[in-house]
Amino acid sequence: MRLGNTHIPGSILSPIDENEEEEEEEEEEEDEEICALPQKTTKTVGVTVTATSEKTVIVEPSTTSKAPAPAKTPDFSKDQTKCYDSGQWTRRARMVNAADTMCDSYLKGKTLMEKWNPGEVKSTFDRVDSEVTGVQIVAFVEANPGSGCEWKVDVNQCKTEFRKIIDECDTNGENRKQGGRLVGDCLTWRLDPNSDL
Repeated sequence: MRLGNTHIPGSILSPIDENEEEEEEEEEEEDEEICALPQKTTKTVGVTVTATSEKTVIVEPSTTSKAPAPAKTPDFSKDQTKCYDSGQWTRRARMVNAADTMCDSYLKGKTLMEKWNPGEVKSTFDRVDSEVTGVQIVAFVEANPGSGCEWKVDVNQCKTEFRKIIDECDTNGENRKQGGRLVGDCLTWRLDPNSDL
């Protein structure tokens, strides 16, 4: 059988030789005589086939990650003042000076958290005529352990918090301030005048 000039893409055409064509026809006739198949009988038998399949699901990891929950911040309305009501005393102006120094010089631009606090800041004042001794005032603030709090220091709020200790303790005058603590839901503040001998 001859295909003629049928072109299959990507193949190379070669001229067909007439002798080859006759030989191919003879071979096909011979093939027809040889290829006769005997007829077979078939029998259908009942068969149960059980098939199982597994489906693999590939879960792509999420490309968006959840941002950590923001840290708890102080609720300054929950503060409680705990006054010392005994011990060394000093004048209000010195307490304000010690508190403002802590806020302006040590806390400005910082973030208080459980893992970091600025430590104690001690302000020393010389003795004056009306006092028996010089005074060293300790100012301190820290995030309460276990609170999970963080506070980016606001200098004005810092001064307001220290003023609560100064003005809510020893309210019978300005010149006999003994200090105390301010305990909030996140932060604890302390102003403590001590004798500087």
